[in-house]
Amino acid sequence: MSKKPTLYLIAGYAGTGKSTLGRKLAKRLNCVLIDKDTASELFVDYIQEQGGFEKGRESEEYVWNIKPLEYRTMFKLAAQNLAIGNSVVAVAPAIDILQSHEYWKKYSRFWGVGEYELKVIWMKHDLIRERRNIFERNSPRDANKIKNWDAYAEGVKEWRIDPKFRFFEYDYMKEKAKSLVKRLG
Repeated sequence: MSKKPTLYLIAGYAGTGKSTLGRKLAKRLNCVLIDKDTASELFVDYIQEQGGFEKGRESEEYVWNIKPLEYRTMFKLAAQNLAIGNSVVAVAPAIDILQSHEYWKKYSRFWGVGEYELKVIWMKHDLIRERRNIFERNSPRDANKIKNWDAYAEGVKEWRIDPKFRFFEYDYMKEKAKSLVKRLG
């Protein structure tokens, strides 16, 4: 009997090191890596350049129309791999999705994937470190955050993942990816 594939979902705020950890875990665990920003970057940047959402990724146009497509794209790619037995490391903020396990169950039901195990890695957040990382990478997707940092920072709040999720908190300043792999089992 073969083992169920695993979806390792790395979630957290911008600038917490999700993509860096995703690359390390995918390599160590020999998994497929799907980063939401990488999967959608070209079409999202194009839409933004065409004036599709002038206020950046915090605009209503983005939040209600583009962001759901980004997540559906990432999870559809993940589902294709899980369906053929490949474990996946998926990287995305996923903040809204992880607040309700019931929402996750309804959301993921549409993927058409059989049995898989979900392990959520929540990136510990620290606004000082996140600001430094966001300003250093200077990505177009962060332009509005950089321009309006104080307003962005006020909107970042502590929240709790629904306890029904099996999740692991990770702080890249205190722990190496190798020890996280051990904790993930």
